[in-house]
Amino acid sequence: MAEIECPSYGVGCYISKGTHLDLRNNLDFLEETHLITAIKKKVYKNKIAYYHNVKVKNKIFKLGDIVLRKLEEISNKKIKEN
Repeated sequence: MAEIECPSYGVGCYISKGTHLDLRNNLDFLEETHLITAIKKKVYKNKIAYYHNVKVKNKIFKLGDIVLRKLEEISNKKIKEN
């Protein structure tokens, strides 16, 4: 019995020399892609920070004003006192 081997489309299109060059070029573009992504991330964070800062109102507290504190801060002070 004889086996007939039919290569797949991907195997037929594979070129060994050109593939290595393409991989090397992709590695060169990888660093550039990382830099572009980092820049986009920084721009996004700046936009979010700007949006947040526009919405936040400045409040000046005076001595004697009643201020709500986080429960964590209060519980930490109680633990330190004991």
